[in-house]
Amino acid sequence: MELIKINESKLKVMLSEGDLKCYNLDCDKLDYDCSATKEAFREILNEAKKETGFDTGDEKIFVQIYPGRCGGCEMYVTKLGFDEIDTELHALSAVYCFDDFSFLAQACHFLQQYGFKDRSALYSLNEKYYLAISEDFKQNNNTYSVNERGKGVPHYPILSEYGKRIRADQSLAFIKEHGVAICAENAVERLSILK
Repeated sequence: MELIKINESKLKVMLSEGDLKCYNLDCDKLDYDCSATKEAFREILNEAKKETGFDTGDEKIFVQIYPGRCGGCEMYVTKLGFDEIDTELHALSAVYCFDDFSFLAQACHFLQQYGFKDRSALYSLNEKYYLAISEDFKQNNNTYSVNERGKGVPHYPILSEYGKRIRADQSLAFIKEHGVAICAENAVERLSILK
């Protein structure tokens, strides 16, 4: 197990296949409500506290897990202070992946025509483009709806015609760390003129 303290609120944990067996974890079938999984996370965090000084205390944490390149997995643990919840997790709450830059520019053009006013950022990773946007239904209640099961529906469905929506909570930290930030702010506005 390799532990890297990124900053006071973020920790990177790299677990080998052997580590996963030792902690009885399977990255593909994690059950966050399972007591054994919770206990494994506690043990990992206790080890991180001893080795790096990263202490979650009684704070809420946000855990993201990605498969490792050579087996095992990479885990990102973020302490959730109130400011961080608002800015880091909710500011950019949706991510769309585009294979083609022209589709991305066209999607941004249409968003701008529809009066898009939210935050947006653009990243590149593995020859794909990732547009991260906020979908704050308090600001955009005219574009927010709830389906019959009570789940939120994407605010900007036109984006799905040009790119593929992926889960921000599972991908954004990875994209930010491993990708290249092409446009960290106002990406939609800046790209809309390129259509």
